[in-house]
Amino acid sequence: MCRCDAALFKVYLDLRVKKSRIKKESTIALYWKRLSQVYAQKSAKWMTESVLFDIRNWIPTYLTPKYGLDTSKKEKSGIFIDDLAIMLNHLWIRDEEIFTHERLRVQLSANLILAGATATRPGALIGQLLYENLEFQVFPPVKGDTRPRIALIVNLEHIKRTAGSSEPKRFAFREDDLLLYDPLIPMMALLEWYDLRRGSGKKLNEALTPEERNKIMGHRKGDSSTYLQYYMSNFIDVDCQSICFGTAPQHDLVQLAARLRRHDGAPKELTAQQIAKIHKNEKLAKYCAERNRAMLEWKRQGYRSRELAEGTEMQKRYDRYSKKINNLRRVLKASRLQKPFKTFTLMSMWTRLTDNPGYKACRCHFTAEHRV
Repeated sequence: MCRCDAALFKVYLDLRVKKSRIKKESTIALYWKRLSQVYAQKSAKWMTESVLFDIRNWIPTYLTPKYGLDTSKKEKSGIFIDDLAIMLNHLWIRDEEIFTHERLRVQLSANLILAGATATRPGALIGQLLYENLEFQVFPPVKGDTRPRIALIVNLEHIKRTAGSSEPKRFAFREDDLLLYDPLIPMMALLEWYDLRRGSGKKLNEALTPEERNKIMGHRKGDSSTYLQYYMSNFIDVDCQSICFGTAPQHDLVQLAARLRRHDGAPKELTAQQIAKIHKNEKLAKYCAERNRAMLEWKRQGYRSRELAEGTEMQKRYDRYSKKINNLRRVLKASRLQKPFKTFTLMSMWTRLTDNPGYKACRCHFTAEHRV
């Protein structure tokens, strides 16, 4: 590695793709990026630009066609204020899951609001925001009122390092008339955190200058390249018909098409009968039998538990089949859930159409010669 030989890196990356489950070009490209960073850290010098350029071009021109790597890019979505309201409503009112400690639900809610209001990266909040980073300040009431005003100062210290330095940010929050968005009452729910950052980043991009947006979001290049590459959604949520043809705009409809929506009646888990069918899967039953056979074998040799059989061939076989069982069960559950979900979606669409008073009036009946 110290020689920084491009040919050596190519052999390693080729072997890495061949011996692993890598299916996407972006995965091995990111792996190469991390490897070059490790090289710089261990050798105390940067790779030459010629090697970096060579490998960057070699991956799509050689590795991708050789192993049929997927070149599609992950869809970048944004969570906006309406979506955040739905999530918080579900967290506090509709969620039937039991948290390990209900304090976690409150912390989850707080992090969601902070992420939505500041467009902050998840890494600056989750596991990094401590009580010592929070400061409450009390101010006298406004004239004519008797209630003191409270402000919350949030000091975000663990901002993503850029160009070798990290610049902390401080935000001030107030009590909100809508308790749902009040950051002084903590909260949270599982999601893809960068969706919140993208949604908030879009609002910041619309309201602020590029310089102000870059300052808040921590982009240091001085242009919009970072925002365009990583945060701008692929969904163009503007009324192009109105812009191009001069027709009456329907911005609300276009934006609704890009938002998160979930029907309360949509299936979210399998029924007992569906789970029972999964357990009857032949391949799954075979894996379970092999795992049980390994367990009986170590018990026959005097080991009373898996921990006591650690390091034996039976324990390794038991773990191998346990992993296969878990993976297959996860795949079967996901595929089983897709069918009732699709059925529900079609039924919901049909119900909405048939319940519409104007549906029968607007239906058109075509004869065979009229159909295209």
